[in-house]
Parts: sequence; C-alpha cells; structure tokens
Amino acid sequence: MNAVNQFLQRKIVITCIAICFALFLFNVPFSIVPWLEDKGPTWLGLDCSFQITMNFALYKKLIWGKQIIATYGPLAFLCNRVLWTIPKEAVLLFDIFMLFNFACVFRKFLIDHNKPFAILFLFFTLLLLNTHNGSTTAFLIFFFSLFWLYDYQQKRKLVSFLLSSVCVSLCFYMKLNIALFALLLSLAHLVHESLLRLSTKRELTISIVLLAGLVILPSIALNVDLIEYIKSGFFTMQGYNEIMPLYEQHPDLQILVTIGFLLLLTYLCAQIVALYQSGLKTEIFYSLISMMYVFLAWKQSILRNDVQHLSEFFASAIMVVYLGNFNKGFRNKLIYYLPLSLILLVLLSGKLSQHSLSDLVSRRFSAPFLYYKDYKDAQYHEYFANAEKRKIPEPLLKKISDATVDVFPWDVEYLLQNKLNYSPRPDFQSYMTYNSFLQNANYEHYIHQPPKFILYDYDAIDERYPFNDEGIVNAYIAANYALTDTFTSNERTRLLLERKPRAAPVLFKEIKRQRFNMDEQVDVSRYDFVRIVLQQNVKGLIRSYLYKPSALRLNYILSDGNWKSFRTSAGLLTAFVYTKQFVGNSTDFLKLINDEKELLTISKIKLDDNSGNYNGQYVLYGYKFE
Repeated sequence: MNAVNQFLQRKIVITCIAICFALFLFNVPFSIVPWLEDKGPTWLGLDCSFQITMNFALYKKLIWGKQIIATYGPLAFLCNRVLWTIPKEAVLLFDIFMLFNFACVFRKFLIDHNKPFAILFLFFTLLLLNTHNGSTTAFLIFFFSLFWLYDYQQKRKLVSFLLSSVCVSLCFYMKLNIALFALLLSLAHLVHESLLRLSTKRELTISIVLLAGLVILPSIALNVDLIEYIKSGFFTMQGYNEIMPLYEQHPDLQILVTIGFLLLLTYLCAQIVALYQSGLKTEIFYSLISMMYVFLAWKQSILRNDVQHLSEFFASAIMVVYLGNFNKGFRNKLIYYLPLSLILLVLLSGKLSQHSLSDLVSRRFSAPFLYYKDYKDAQYHEYFANAEKRKIPEPLLKKISDATVDVFPWDVEYLLQNKLNYSPRPDFQSYMTYNSFLQNANYEHYIHQPPKFILYDYDAIDERYPFNDEGIVNAYIAANYALTDTFTSNERTRLLLERKPRAAPVLFKEIKRQRFNMDEQVDVSRYDFVRIVLQQNVKGLIRSYLYKPSALRLNYILSDGNWKSFRTSAGLLTAFVYTKQFVGNSTDFLKLINDEKELLTISKIKLDDNSGNYNGQYVLYGYKFE
C-alpha cells in the first residue's frame, strides 16, 4: 500500500492521471447539424434557426451590437457546436484549450488532496460534466477564469492572470451575459489585490492592461461595437429575466437542483467560517466569488425551468469545489463529503440522464475515440441539405429571386435552406424583443433598410400575444407591405409580403396620459396604441433578482364581450402595445394589412398581478396614428 501511495505522489504520475481524466471530457459529437422539424409547433424551429444565424452574422461580418443583437456573440459556435462556415481546426484548438484547463484544474486537485479520495471524486464528477451543452461551455470558461485568478493569488505568476484574462475574453465573445459577471469578478479581484496590498502597482498595472487588451482588441477582428454590444446585451438580459421565465413543473428535478444548490452553499459557508477561524482571511474572497458562480448557475437553471436548463446546473456548478481552496482551514474533514454526496445523489437518482451509471462510464471512456471520428468525418455541406423541410414553392422563389428578404417570427431556415438573400433585423427572432429598446432597434432597421420581401407567420411562444412581440414593427409592416402570395408549409399558412413603392415611418401622437389601479378595467377604445409604465415593489425586486419575477398577464376585453389573456412583462408594456383591433392569427394580420373592417376591436384592457409584487398603480400613455 505504501508503494502505491508513493507512486501516486510522483508529479509525473499525477500529471498523467489529470490528463487522462481531461481526455474523457472531449466533446461528443464534435459538431452538430441542427435537426429541422417539419411538423408540430413552430418553436421547434427556434433553436436551430438561432444557432445558424449566429454563424451567418459572423460569416457576413455583421456588426455585433448594431446589426445583430443577442447575448451570444461572434464565438457562439464554440457553445452551439454548429460549424457552418467555421474551420474545424479553430474548434479543435478551442477544445484543446478546454482540455488544458481541465488538466490543470484536476492536477492541482490531485496534488492538494488524498489521492484515492481525489481520484474517486474526479471520476464521479466526470459523469456529471457536459462540456458542449449550450451555455454550459461558457459557464466552464467562466469557472476557469476564477480558477486562474486564485492560482495567481497563490503563486504570483503573471501567466496565471494572463490565462484568466484569456478565459474572460473568450467568454465575452461567446456568451455576453455570463461574461459580464466574469469580467466583474476579475475587476473585483484586482480591487481585492489593491486594497490588501497583495500586488505591487506594477503588477496591478500589467494586470489591468492585459485584461483590457484581451477584452477590447478582439472586437476589431470580430466586428463588435463594444459599447452597443454591452448596451444591447444589458437590455436583452434585463428583458429575458422579465418575460422568459417558465412556470412549468418538474418536481423531482427541481428538488434535486434545490438540494444541490443548498449543499454547495452550505459547503462554501462552512469553508468561509473555517478560513476565518484559521486566519486565512484573504482566501475568503475566493469562497465568495464561488458562491456567486453557484448562484448564477442556479439562477439560469430555474429561470427557464425546463429539463434542459435544470440539468445544466450540475454540469457547471459542481466545478467550484476545484477552485483550489477546497481543503483550506477545515479541521473536520467530513465537510469534504458534502460535494461528493451531492454528486452521488444526482447520479443515483437517474434524473439527469436516460442512461444507466454503467452506460455513463462507458460513454466517457469512448469519448476520445468518438471525438476523433467525428472530427475526421465532419462535413459542412450537410447544413443546407434540408430544403424539403423548409419548402417554398418554386414560383415564390423566382418572384423573390435575389431581393432582400426577412422572416417572421423566427424560422431563418426557410431563407437559408433556399439560398435567399437574407436581410436580418438586429433582434432577428421576434420573441427576443423584450422591451422598447430592442423593439426600437428593429424599427430603426426597417425605416432605413427595409427588406423587399417578408416571409411572415403570426406566432409567439409562452402564451404571449404575437403582435406585441414587435408591436411597432408589425404596425410598420401592416402599413407598408402588401400580400403577394401565400403557401402552406409545416402545417401552417405562410404569407409572402412585398414592400410597397413608397414606404414611410409609422407616426404616433400622444393624446392622453392617465394613472390606473392594477386591477382596473381601462377603456382603450380611443387609442391605437398604448404604453404602460409600472414598477415592481421591493418584494418584487428581491424575488426577481434572487429567484424570478412573478407572472404578469395582460387581458383584452373584445367588442364581442370575450376575454383574451396573454403573458406580458414590464419591459414589453413599455413598448407600443397595439389596442385598436385584435389580431388572432395570420388571417387576421392579412385583414389588417388590407384594412378590412371585420376584425374585432379591443374595448378594454386589464392587468393581472396575483402576487402583489408590483406597485398598485401604473401610468398609461394613449396614442393615435397620425
């Protein structure tokens, strides 16, 4: 036994074990070809259209923050693994960088801990980690930035801060909403170093220059307007938090995520106490940023609250135990087993995977070989071999020819699969225009660069009213486009709209401003559009930031006496809300374009907030077309 322990203590052996563990984390498959559905609800085409448009924007050299708006950035393909137009060698290089980071993290963990325990811990962690599941990749890069910050604090080697800054930069151009927190914590680290005089002025200056240079300079090559990129990203994050939460129930998985979150917080709180009692107060900062990391992973998972997002929590949050100060200050070694018990609980529950434990093990061991095969066989022609699933009749294709064309609400695959001249609005999927800032960006695009044609379908997600997702743009389309043809595809009627010879902005005039109570029925028959400004109270703000906002609904009372109820948000209400007529489907939208009088009118509206998380009154602005 002593001989085995001595063998495991050798650094070359530890390094080899760490590399072997890292190799099991190769992404499989190497690349993903989005699967196009041709039946069922339209949102089945949402994700694949988003992924391919990210690559389209990079390929066409659109300006991020101005011509394209999203929280994913020009390096989104590193998260999505969609490689159309992307050299596969670039992705291979990124994967090698990921494996290098994993190997360094695992090596340090093995050096610092009892080897049998550390190897067992690593083995079970590998079964949880998923390195290519959308935003999980960005979260892991975020973690690596924190790991290298801690390594810099321990060793005072500039290369550690350089690696941390590289991770922040990669994350910044992959997934902006996560990267902003990574950047914030890097700046907090520098403030921490300065206040405690842990770094010299020279070291701080070099660190600031490195971080700023690695974040700013890539924007030139990647066509990013930094100010607009951050500004639009902030409004997107704010709006996402307001309207994108789901309230569907997955009780077993939700309980598991809650237990995991509380176990990790308990471990980190115990760590802070132990560090304080041991006099290692400078280490407490890194436990605090670990808590922030765990909270953000939990917040992202429960906000959307579907199976995918809930499962992603375990694929990234567990990494905090590898930060580097796992065993610092603890006198009772039983605290080590809190994270291990969490891993075993998740794996044995079987809630995160349809695969058995033995199958998960075999899949990990086969990962490097499958990765090599996928890399070798990757073919890019597959991305646009599905035109039959997004079929547009030949006469319509000839009519559009090489003219510019946009698509509503989101299925970009119709345009790309048929090789049309796609002219995207900045927020290119209607459900993502969460507030007036984002809707105005699309409206400005339509004023200055309106496409010749629009492939239009009237739909929304999550019980939202489709017209209000892009209220002012829909009003512009109704006024400036005419129907040129229709066709049926994927069980829905699609409208082909053509721009009129003289397109003009839509002008409104404010005619009244009033204050109403939340539960009041408000007469809007005099208005074409309204804007509503309401605020969350203190309870609502706390719930919104620490958990998710309560559901808010906008009810329409129609001229026939029926009620229609839709999900909305404070951000959507500040944009233009159409109140002249009720548009229920594509047929109704066509009637609106043709100025037909058959549409039902909206007589009253009423806001529902059953949680009491909003102030009791709001301000309504009424507008008429000029």
